[in-house]
Amino acid sequence: MFEMAGAIPEEVRHILVTQYGCGTWFAEPTNELIQKRFFETRTIKYRGKSVVMPLIELVNHGNGPEYDLNDGVSLYGTFAGEVFVQYSYGDCFDYFRSWGFATQRPVAFSVGLEGTIGNARLQIHQDFTGCVTSERSWIPDVYEKEGAVLLPFLLLGSTQFARLPRNIFYRLMRDAGYKGFEETFDMVRHLNRLHFIGLLDTLEPFDLPIARTLRAMARYQLRTMSFCIGVREI
Repeated sequence: MFEMAGAIPEEVRHILVTQYGCGTWFAEPTNELIQKRFFETRTIKYRGKSVVMPLIELVNHGNGPEYDLNDGVSLYGTFAGEVFVQYSYGDCFDYFRSWGFATQRPVAFSVGLEGTIGNARLQIHQDFTGCVTSERSWIPDVYEKEGAVLLPFLLLGSTQFARLPRNIFYRLMRDAGYKGFEETFDMVRHLNRLHFIGLLDTLEPFDLPIARTLRAMARYQLRTMSFCIGVREI
């Protein structure tokens, strides 16, 4: 991955890291960073701790079950051919930053953003490790800190539940006592589209494997993001 990323000019790699948040694949590949990435792609959160999972990490991502974390790290199922596992609940962008490949995902989340809602600041992060409510797995907890509304993550598109993303944001803001949030959600979606369209424009001159992977990821993300239609009450 680092060798493929190194084929892109340094100034473009800097933009991919700082402006588009494409991850450490495009940073200077020191021995420490290579070792860190090696272990990050082979660890999992187990009982609140990051642990290395030997052997089972050899299973590739695909249309399969999730890891079973009840007693150790296990995988159960019947497979006609190769054994696959679903690495995480993340979206296309998160998969690339974590493991370096492009794959279609049924959900799309917002990139990290900061703006306003009413008189308050709004911060959207990309933290998928935080707690979620028991009612729906994609409803994040809302935090207020120093006059800012903090969302660990925000669902923007779902191929299965296209009416869900908009109403999640509406419900969160309504329950928190804010008004005029409808336009804010539209702006968040607009900025996310611009983010990945800009990424496609930046990579257009490069016919390289890593550039083709990134472009595929951006198209997957934009496609899934388009599955946001109407409102479904929750």
